[in-house]
Formats: sequence, structure tokens, C-alpha cells
Amino acid sequence: MRTGAQWLELSPLYGNYKTVHKRFLAWSKKGIWNDILSYCSKDYDGESFIMDGSIIRAHACASGYQKNQQEEQALGRSKGGFTTKIHALVDALGNPLRFILTPGQASEVKQAPELIKGITDANILGDKAFD
Repeated sequence: MRTGAQWLELSPLYGNYKTVHKRFLAWSKKGIWNDILSYCSKDYDGESFIMDGSIIRAHACASGYQKNQQEEQALGRSKGGFTTKIHALVDALGNPLRFILTPGQASEVKQAPELIKGITDANILGDKAFD
């Protein structure tokens, strides 16, 4: 974490960092990360859910890779600078069920309907950003 989790700083225990990065990108394109999340969230506690958002600062070099694609890459400008916001829904045990990435200036309450879509007869907890 001290280095900002750069691929180059990955432990040699995992192999060449370029190979690991290529595999990560390939899995992302194939939707494997979504499949892993779906598999891990099959057996969830459906009595109560918690939703919240968190801002992640992006490095200045994250912008500008391709022109006019900041919104598509969930990058935006907010009070804290160049950021991405993660909106997450977890069950009462803290197991992640859904998440949405938006630019940092996006409101949390606007993402709530998509996060709780299909949930009925349950307690849903959120901080005052969801009022």
C-alpha cells in the first residue's frame, strides 16, 4: 500500500508483474471477476443489507489515456480532486453483493435504486447520504 499498489511492486512470489497484469486484464474482459463476485454472493444473509459509498483518489496520470473517456472510466473531479466513487451493497455479514463505480462527484442517493433492485422484505441500512 505504501507504493500505491503499482504492478511493478508486486511480489515476485506471484511471478512476473507483466504476466499478472495481462491475466488481470484478460479476466476483466471475460467477466471472470463478476463471476467470482456472483459465486461468492450466492449464499447471503437476506434479512438485512447495508449500502454505502466511498471515494478513491486517482493518480493524476489516470486521466487522459484516451480523450473524453473519464466518465466511462468512472473518473471525475470532486472536492478531493480526481476521484472515483465506489457504491457498495453488502449483506449483514459484510459479504459484498453488488457495487457500482461512478465518477467522484456522483451522488450516492442516485445509485441506491440500482443497488437495491430486486430486494424485497428486508432491512436496508444506509448513512445520511441515502436520505
